[in-house]
Amino acid sequence: MTAATARAHRVAPAPPRRRRPAIAAWSAGYIVLSLAAAAAAVSGLLDFRVVLTALNVAAFVAAIVGLRRPAIGLLGIAMLCALDPLVGPLLLNGGLWRWNTLNYWLLVVMFLWAPFLIRVSDVHSRLLQALVVLLTLEILLSADPARGMQDVLDVVTSFGVLVYIYRAGVDGETWFWVALTCGVLGTCASAGFLSQMLQFPSINPNNWSHVPLTSVLVVCLGFPLCEEFPRRQAVLGVLAVVNTAWVFLSTSRGSLLIALVSLTFLVLLAPRLRRSVVHLALGGLVCVLILSEFASLRSTTMKRVRLLFNPEESMRDRTSGRFDLALGGWYIFREHPLGIGTGGFSVAWAQLGPREGLSKFHLGQATPAHSGWVKVLAENGIPGLVLLIMYVVSFSVAGRRTGVRRLRLLGYLVTASFTFGLVPVELSHKDLLFLAQGASMFLHRPLAPDRRLRA
Repeated sequence: MTAATARAHRVAPAPPRRRRPAIAAWSAGYIVLSLAAAAAAVSGLLDFRVVLTALNVAAFVAAIVGLRRPAIGLLGIAMLCALDPLVGPLLLNGGLWRWNTLNYWLLVVMFLWAPFLIRVSDVHSRLLQALVVLLTLEILLSADPARGMQDVLDVVTSFGVLVYIYRAGVDGETWFWVALTCGVLGTCASAGFLSQMLQFPSINPNNWSHVPLTSVLVVCLGFPLCEEFPRRQAVLGVLAVVNTAWVFLSTSRGSLLIALVSLTFLVLLAPRLRRSVVHLALGGLVCVLILSEFASLRSTTMKRVRLLFNPEESMRDRTSGRFDLALGGWYIFREHPLGIGTGGFSVAWAQLGPREGLSKFHLGQATPAHSGWVKVLAENGIPGLVLLIMYVVSFSVAGRRTGVRRLRLLGYLVTASFTFGLVPVELSHKDLLFLAQGASMFLHRPLAPDRRLRA
């Protein structure tokens, strides 16, 4: 056999196998952990606080590893943001340090990547920085500076989240696994909490509803990057619908509205209407099972929704006192157009006294604003309100300027989420800030041609 014939009969080498990304293994491990934790809590085998502690510690491990491995870090910080609304009231109630564990960690991250944060120059970051500066300066005017410092801390640490997001980049593989893990985590944590909810002190539904809502919003960030993988989009779509069911059971009308806006975003992004209908149908079947297990919560939510649109009831009852707080905030603003100082709303409300149109709702009691719009209007006056409006609207403007349909819809989603979300809650929840920081990267970071955010 000649050398040429021998070469012709050689077996061609097999193509190299594509290595599975490390984040896939981490994600699979956290999904298994979430499912096991939910099973232990629902069955009563373990106290949910033990389960929550295990999940939170595991998420912190990923966030710490993320200092060297950006994709793992994004996974960890997304999980921490999802768990934060339950971690605070159930676990970290032993002092200032324990309350702010996540915030303090994000401050460390901000310090380590300070040069990067100084160079960030997109319009959203600049507006948020200006708002943080204003909030910080107006602590000097506040009757409750400790509350003001906490408010500033909640907002400024979102730049630590931005570090994680920017370091992970616009990578479809990474964002899919992050969205998948958060989707499973949200539904598992919600199931575990609701199965033992009566054993714990009362938690404001407008707060814990942000656990499944965070999962929905993270799915919204990962969904557009899976355009070439219909099965992945189907899985994420189902998880978004399932987590919306948990938001529904929270009885929080504001969070439910944000979740419905998010589902609309996902439907509009689906390449085919038939595919989006399948997502909703599959998720709907799971929702029916969930809602059937929590009939009392389902009934409570429906009553609250009907009450909101019942003209025979007072505005106080229809809004659970939010109308009184908003009207009181308007009175405070009229007397102090430049604001009373960051953190001072509760004290000002207690001193407000009877006014026209106000009921006796928490009259003379120190009561938080329960609304980001009302809080900023009363505490930071015209400058604060203008900056907040500019920040919220800037995402829609930036999305339209890209000329890319997916980015335009993403900008609209962020604007709508903040507009509706800051009505029942203050600007302190990590889910809305996570969504905003993710959108700021997608809207302004140069994308490689193969990235899946093209029209």
